[in-house]
Amino acid sequence: MTDAETPQDERRPGALRYLMAALPLLIFAVLALIFWSQLNSGRDVSEIPSALIGTKAPMLAMPPLEGAATPSGEPMPALDDAAVKGKLTLVNVWASWCVPCRQEHPIILELSKDPRLNVVGINYKDRNENALRFLGELGNPFSRRSASIRTARRRSTGASTASRSPSSSPPTARSSTSAPAPSTRRASGKG
Repeated sequence: MTDAETPQDERRPGALRYLMAALPLLIFAVLALIFWSQLNSGRDVSEIPSALIGTKAPMLAMPPLEGAATPSGEPMPALDDAAVKGKLTLVNVWASWCVPCRQEHPIILELSKDPRLNVVGINYKDRNENALRFLGELGNPFSRRSASIRTARRRSTGASTASRSPSSSPPTARSSTSAPAPSTRRASGKG
């Protein structure tokens, strides 16, 4: 081994050591640049993207919750398009086993007191006796003004939804800039 080869071999491990030391700093700089560009992109981060925006709301034809009655003691009517047509309507999809549903229930009760708002509910994958017990314990926001409780037999997200259904055209989904509760979002039709 000659003296000329020794310094060159020693430089390589030193250069590799500096590169390995600088690698975390380089990765941090790249990530910081990506985050900074996203923050300064001008995009509204409060807008919730949805594939349902601009689409028609689904047709409503759901049976009433068996055993549920209006404040006057009459059986709840079925939920259909006529119940929401031309009215500002909050459709709440709920279940007795749903923890966020219990958390948002006091808010739904307060909203049901507003005469400008029609509040209806869709009970999702729940036993009638459990649903009726839930409403008995926490209050029934769906019976204060001719709104109805319904039992859903199809797939749903379990979120509350609000729609404005003009009498001349079917409702369309709209974007929301804020969500009143963790499991609540705004769109049209059902969640």
